[in-house]
Amino acid sequence: MLKSNYLKNWGLLTLTEVIGQVLSLIIVLKITRILSIEDYGLYVFIISLANFWSVFSFLGMKNIIVRRIATLECSIGELLSSVLLLRILSSVFVFIILFLYIYFLTDKYSYQIIIYTSLLILLNNIFDILSSFALGKNEIKFIAFSNLIYYILWFTIIILLPRHLLNIELILTSNLVSLFIKSSIIFMLMYNKRFFDTINKFNLKKLLELLKESAPFLWISILTTFTTSLPVLFLENNSSVKEVGIYNIGNRFTVPLMLLIETAMTSFYPIANFLYSMQKNRFLKDIRKYFLLYIYLSIMFVLIMNIISKPLIIILFGYKYYVSASVFNCQLWVVFFHGLFHFIGVILVASKNDFLIAKQKSFFGLLTIPFSFGGAYYGARGLSIGLIVSSFLSLFYYLWSINKIESLIFIKNFQGLFLFYLCISILASLLYTYNVLNSLEFFFIILIILILPIFNKKLKIKETIFNSINLFLNLCVIRKN
Repeated sequence: MLKSNYLKNWGLLTLTEVIGQVLSLIIVLKITRILSIEDYGLYVFIISLANFWSVFSFLGMKNIIVRRIATLECSIGELLSSVLLLRILSSVFVFIILFLYIYFLTDKYSYQIIIYTSLLILLNNIFDILSSFALGKNEIKFIAFSNLIYYILWFTIIILLPRHLLNIELILTSNLVSLFIKSSIIFMLMYNKRFFDTINKFNLKKLLELLKESAPFLWISILTTFTTSLPVLFLENNSSVKEVGIYNIGNRFTVPLMLLIETAMTSFYPIANFLYSMQKNRFLKDIRKYFLLYIYLSIMFVLIMNIISKPLIIILFGYKYYVSASVFNCQLWVVFFHGLFHFIGVILVASKNDFLIAKQKSFFGLLTIPFSFGGAYYGARGLSIGLIVSSFLSLFYYLWSINKIESLIFIKNFQGLFLFYLCISILASLLYTYNVLNSLEFFFIILIILILPIFNKKLKIKETIFNSINLFLNLCVIRKN
């Protein structure tokens, strides 16, 4: 019964996220055709600014709140008082820093931007607290329902409003109203379940313990923003909000791809964990196969998407965003590296090398800063290429650190071949993106990249594909029976 409820709740949350991504894409399709590139870029800049500073106000507490509630380490009233006090203090600090940042470091200073961004941070903070407590109590349906209402409400407002009324102020206001209603709904659902009957006085010692326990998660969250929100802020500062708009169009496709990869890797974790703990001789062999399969299929997907990206962008967003196609082609490689690093992370967690994950993420996050900052001077294209370079260089550290662990040497014997294959693929993609290669030449290169690895006996791609198809068909038969 518990297992059934667990699967039902998580299935509901996943379904809600998929619906939300679809509705968000439709919203963007409408507003990009109405707003100028500059106004759309300013809208994206405000959202990115709010997301970036929200991380600091959250203090990395979500996982700690969930764990403490689930394991009954303390009462909800005691935990709530500590969380509220720390979040209020962190929010005040963030609002001060936000004002100083907008006033001194951007040329977009206006009281409207400060108000909109501050309200977004505040509402994000409130929902994060409520959803963390709901998650700890395994009331995932509360989160899913409130998210669904938010997406539907915002979608309805944007779609029903006449084109001549839509402007950046109204779009942001409608988003704020929808976020407020989302937080109100989850609060009422939790209030009716008597989640917050009492709020105890906070204990200074326990408050400091909570802050200390959350510190590693805060650091990981900050590292994540170095590759997501921070590059957008660099782009606004070093180029223009127009370039922010161009850059974000590509993100409308790459963000769902990242979510899909994360879901797939999360599903793969139990398999990797089982193999490492129960069948270590099979672990490296199977990991090697799945690693090669991910590399091969992902590279082919990126190269094929490079061909259709320009007509796809023009059809969906209009001709004024055609330049976003080249940015999208570059961002696909960033998604590829994101998935690759996530795959390596799953292997390290399964083999109980958690500390190495933190080192790898720190290296990648810190290396991203100078390359994204420098690339941002050359617009959305420069930023995207900067992210590719930082990801590619980080890959060497990831591979080097894994090869130092004797029990995880699964790639060393074909590492050079893999890097050569990857370099050729990225180079061909960039040459086509910047019109050095025509479509026929690029298509011919894709065929070579597609065919050669299949017949390479060292990589055993052909065998891996057939085994994976066979495994999938067997699983289908088992589920049917």
